[in-house]
Amino acid sequence: MTDLAVKKRAKLYREELSILSNKRITPWVFDACIDWCVIITTFALVYLYPSVITVILAVLILGNRQHALTVLGHEAAHYALSKNKKLNDRLSDFFAFWPLGITTSGYRNVHMQHHKNTNTEHDPELAHRKSRSPQWDLPITWKKIAKYCCEDLIGFSLPDYIIIVRFSKPNSRKEYIPLILFHFLFIATAMALGGWWVAILWYASLVSSFMMFFRLRTFLEHLGTDDTHRLHLNWWQRHLIAPHNIWYHWEHHNFPAIPYYNLPHLRKIFTEVEILRLKDLLEFYKQAPDIKSGQVLRPEH
Repeated sequence: MTDLAVKKRAKLYREELSILSNKRITPWVFDACIDWCVIITTFALVYLYPSVITVILAVLILGNRQHALTVLGHEAAHYALSKNKKLNDRLSDFFAFWPLGITTSGYRNVHMQHHKNTNTEHDPELAHRKSRSPQWDLPITWKKIAKYCCEDLIGFSLPDYIIIVRFSKPNSRKEYIPLILFHFLFIATAMALGGWWVAILWYASLVSSFMMFFRLRTFLEHLGTDDTHRLHLNWWQRHLIAPHNIWYHWEHHNFPAIPYYNLPHLRKIFTEVEILRLKDLLEFYKQAPDIKSGQVLRPEH
């Protein structure tokens, strides 16, 4: 390719990237509404057909959609909802992060450090994994991953949830007031209406199945590499463990200003980096060299 062609291609990329960076609030609101409709329907299912089976099913579904809400909140952490930053954070707080026990600004403070220091010794995700050794040691088989997931479902990852809450510190302590009030009103309303079991199901899911889905997504992103895995997932894998286009994680890390609904278009532009399937990634983990939980694979520049 000639220098002139390279310059023309670079200009084209800049123009396309500028267009893809445009923010629209409607896709986020639509997806949030879908997630909450699933959550409400799940509670209705337990109310109408109470049984051990429906309760177990509800915990799995609720944890799955709680995980989906974190992905939507993640978008807000990048100010991808609206140019109005207050509106951006209010929507995210109320519909995504407050129900999970954290704030948008708190998550943003941790997550921006992750983007700034990805895979280096100052990456908070590496620090988290190191503190929970040997859960993230490589090599690892899918059977061992499944074993950890089963432990998640009976609450063994409660310490991980506590770590997330502790380190997601908001900009001001005052932000804890509406967060605490939100949960107080939720519990009080549920009990007043005779729906105490709604609160129990919500919080039980948060420290069990939510953490399981959180674990599974973590395996898709940076583990065992000094970069970001670039994956292709089929339709059920996307909905189950990587909702709202979070599976386009390579694209997101290289172009974090681009909203999640435009990441598929971004993938079509950059075709040079290899794309793995899920089974390829699992094979990579199985054959990986010895890497300890939280081990730094990328030196500081």
